[in-house]
Amino acid sequence: MRTLTVAAIGLLTLGAAGTAINCALAQSDAGAPPPGMMTPPFGGRIAHLREVPWTHGSMDDIYDLMQSLALVYDAPDKQLTATDVQTIAQGFLLLHGNHTWSVLNVQPDGENIRFQIATEQNAIVASFAMNRHTAHLERLN
Repeated sequence: MRTLTVAAIGLLTLGAAGTAINCALAQSDAGAPPPGMMTPPFGGRIAHLREVPWTHGSMDDIYDLMQSLALVYDAPDKQLTATDVQTIAQGFLLLHGNHTWSVLNVQPDGENIRFQIATEQNAIVASFAMNRHTAHLERLN
C-alpha cells in the first residue's frame, strides 16, 4: 500500500505542470471528452497498471494514467488567442519563480502568435512564436 501511495504521489507531481497548462488552455465550450476518458474506473486503465509493477511500467501506461486522472483533456484545436498566449507565457514565468520579467509585444502572425520576454528594464531576453492551433512553441532568437 505504501508503494502504491508513493507512486501515485510521484505520478501526480510529474503531471502537475502538464495539468496546469491543460487547465489554462481549457475552454468552457471545449465539448465533451473523447469516449472512454471519463468512464469508471478511468476507462479500465487502472486495472491494467496493477498487473505491471510500477518500476517496470512503460511510459505509455503512465501517460495514459495521467490522462485518466486529468480534469481536462487536450483539445485537437486549441483556438488560442493573443490573450491566451500571453497568459500561458506569464504562467510559465511564474511557475519558475520569475516575478519580475514580463511578456511584451503579443501579436498574431498568421497561424502563430508572436511574443517577447523582457526584463524589468524592458530589455528583450527572447522572442517566441506559439501556434494558435497546437500550442507548439518555437524560439525565434
